[in-house]
Amino acid sequence: MHHFYVTRDLDGKRVETCCTIGLVSKFPRKSDAWAEVERRQQVGIAGRMTIAALVESYRRVELPHKAYSTQELHKKILNDYIIVRWGGTYVDEVRVLELKKWFMAIAEEKKLAAQSVQKVKQIFGRLYAYGGENELVPANLNPVRACNIRGVGTKGKSKAIVVPPEIAWKIAMELPIKHRTLVLLAAGTGMRASELLGLRWGDIDFTAKTIRLNRTWRCGQIGDGKSDESRKPVVIGKRATDFLLEWHHETPYAAATDWVFPSFKLKGTKPISGSQFVKDYIRPRFIEYGLISEAYRGRAGLHAFRHSLATVLITEEQVDPKTAQSILRHATPNITLDIYTHAQDAAKRTALERFESRLVQ
Repeated sequence: MHHFYVTRDLDGKRVETCCTIGLVSKFPRKSDAWAEVERRQQVGIAGRMTIAALVESYRRVELPHKAYSTQELHKKILNDYIIVRWGGTYVDEVRVLELKKWFMAIAEEKKLAAQSVQKVKQIFGRLYAYGGENELVPANLNPVRACNIRGVGTKGKSKAIVVPPEIAWKIAMELPIKHRTLVLLAAGTGMRASELLGLRWGDIDFTAKTIRLNRTWRCGQIGDGKSDESRKPVVIGKRATDFLLEWHHETPYAAATDWVFPSFKLKGTKPISGSQFVKDYIRPRFIEYGLISEAYRGRAGLHAFRHSLATVLITEEQVDPKTAQSILRHATPNITLDIYTHAQDAAKRTALERFESRLVQ
């Protein structure tokens, strides 16, 4: 809390007032807090600051607490899109209609998919939310949130790929034991690729059949995971545990601090390359089993198994959404249902036939 004196408009007297600087976790040292005070004085405590100044505060205070991959994405969008167009604009001068025209313009000029445009909007909106939370801008000021960009952007190249459990098993059984274990763990738990590659043997409790997610591995960097929800322990089944034990007995890197899926080329010092693994083993088999065509250029990797698990749990196994959310470690059941669960023709046909049996007497 920063205490200071101002001149009161009513009677011209000097009176004490205060404003919140932020959490101690964001400003661990006294010098950090004073630096923030000085920066606010430069832009005006009343909150009339430029987008560039707001971005600078966001970069320094909030962004370092996010996962490495998230930091890189936010930096790119802030630098390449938001600051280029809006950097010199005051936060209270950004208008909803101008925003929509801008979103449409960058989508056309940069050939952005609708999902990419939504990501730009999400980060811009978070910037305003950060400003409101830290009293840098009025709490109710967020023109980005009011901007509807539905339909803006090109139709994405990617499609929902659902790998039936039977196909996942066939793919796994065609691979060497290390890669087989990786596929079965991805298919059986829905773990993210970065979580799988970040595993060390000490993270696995074979007795309790659980995995502690102590780190992620992405872009050659160790990270902390996306959120508190995503870092919750993963429950694994008996079959997955058995395959992990078999691989643990065979791997030359079996110490508690060794990577579960190490690169032999790098003598176990780093995990295998996820992108190379997908290129060499996953994509060719997705083509072989008719899940994608050879001409398909969209996303087709380990993440497909995560979508597949959600879809099968909800549409075939009739698992309640809350349990499925917990297994996938999503923030809310809505994410599991709206983004990760895909209606399949077989499930739709079964549902219709059940209804039809009651309809036709």
